[in-house]
Amino acid sequence: MPLGDTMVSRSTLTNSVTTFIRDVLRQNLSDPLGTRSGSEWIYKSRPEEREIDPPMVLITCDEASYSQLTIDRDNPMIDRPRIRLDIRVWARKISHRDELADSIASILSDPSSSDGTTTIAENQLVFKSITMRDEDGFISGFPKVLRIKRIECDFVYTGD
Repeated sequence: MPLGDTMVSRSTLTNSVTTFIRDVLRQNLSDPLGTRSGSEWIYKSRPEEREIDPPMVLITCDEASYSQLTIDRDNPMIDRPRIRLDIRVWARKISHRDELADSIASILSDPSSSDGTTTIAENQLVFKSITMRDEDGFISGFPKVLRIKRIECDFVYTGD
C-alpha cells in the first residue's frame, strides 16, 4: 500500500525531501522485529511522546546548500541545491543496526526506490554519496547502551 505522495520542490526543499525519504524508507525497510509498520519506528525526528523502542530510524535534514555560479547580479546562475540527510539507526543489537544501515544505503542509492507512489528519480533527486559511522552510546530515556549508526546521505535536487 502506498504511503505518500510527497512531491519535492525547491520552495519546500528541506521539509519535502525529509518527508519523502522517510516515506521511501517506511515503504522499503522491514522491521527486524517483524511486528511494526514503518510509521511505528521510522521518524523525521525523535518522537517526544513515545518511549524509545529500538530499532528506530530518525531522519533529519542536516544541511541544504545553494550556490551561485556566477557573479553577474543581473543574470545569476544558481547551482543545483545539495541536501545532506542525517539518518540515525538506533538498535539494541549490533546486527540489527548494521543490517538496517546497509539496507538504507541500498534503498537510497537506487533511483527506482519509491514511497509507493513516486520514485527518487521522479522526484528529481540524484544520489551523490553516503557515509556511515558507528556512534554507540547512552541516550537519555534509555537505560542501556544503544547501538547507533550515523548515516550521512547527500542528494542533489535537479528540479526547478
